[in-house]
Amino acid sequence: MHNFSAVAGLDLSLNSFTTSLISSNEKFKSKIKTFKRTKEGLEEFVKWIENQGFPKEKVLVVMEATNNFWEEVAVKLAENKIAVSVINPRVIKDFARSLQRKAKTDKIDAEVIALYGVRMKPKVLDISKSKRFGKLRNLVREREFWLREKVRLENYERTLKSGVFVSEEGKERVKEMIEKVLLYIEEIEQEIKREIEKEEELREALKIVGSIPGIGEVNGVVILVETGLFKGFRRGKEVVSYAGIVPRVYESGTRKGSKGITREGNRRLRQAAYFAAVASLRSKCGVFKEFYDRLKERGKAKKVALVALAGKILRIAFALVKKREYFDAKKLQSQISSVGA
Repeated sequence: MHNFSAVAGLDLSLNSFTTSLISSNEKFKSKIKTFKRTKEGLEEFVKWIENQGFPKEKVLVVMEATNNFWEEVAVKLAENKIAVSVINPRVIKDFARSLQRKAKTDKIDAEVIALYGVRMKPKVLDISKSKRFGKLRNLVREREFWLREKVRLENYERTLKSGVFVSEEGKERVKEMIEKVLLYIEEIEQEIKREIEKEEELREALKIVGSIPGIGEVNGVVILVETGLFKGFRRGKEVVSYAGIVPRVYESGTRKGSKGITREGNRRLRQAAYFAAVASLRSKCGVFKEFYDRLKERGKAKKVALVALAGKILRIAFALVKKREYFDAKKLQSQISSVGA
């Protein structure tokens, strides 16, 4: 239940954050204020909240999931017994559009975020879950960065090979960089394995999701870490919604339909589920292929069918982890065959 007396919207930047405090009944609105994004600045912010006449326990702080700026701020505020909610920036952007706020400044953004918190009553972040898997989540994201860098360098290397005036020294430098990046990736993967070894519950959950066709080791880690082992989710469709695999409904006059998915969820979770869906079609287990083919026979485009399959795989992963059961194709045949499930 949302029982906060006020909401503080924070617009975060590298060295500071701008805030707007609005009461839950919207009768009070503070002056916009900026604080340094330091320990001292956060302490000053907490005192400022209470000086506005609101006990800190009755204030919800809402911020966007911008880069990793929010992490330190959220952890320190939670240590001060202040509730925090972290929102996908795309959601805030759509909300600002609904308010017809065309200008974009730190002050306007802070007020829009606060209004979102007041009117939409977002879920409070479970900071203990974020802290538990924070290091592992960032290692997975670091690996993702270096994999993209590897692809970029390899593409550049191919370009150099076809060049007439490219020096051999230039080619060698790029080759050396690729070797360094491969070494970084290997080191990160070893560190990921060490972190997994520390978490017995995570290791068991990885074995379970790894039994699902299409979910490899890395994708399994992403799915479990980004969802916090599915804790805090009551139903599979909540996980699918969190990933942003939800149809964007379009309805105007006599025209009705859907325009893709909302993409308002966790991008990495959505990508991991999508990659799992693609890989599952190549597996020996035919139940996912059967589900995919049935959707195409009903007129669904290939990508739409893949996205639906990604959602199905997430729901199955959620159910199996919750029940502590391994994937059984025969047992789940009826569930997979139900397109609308």
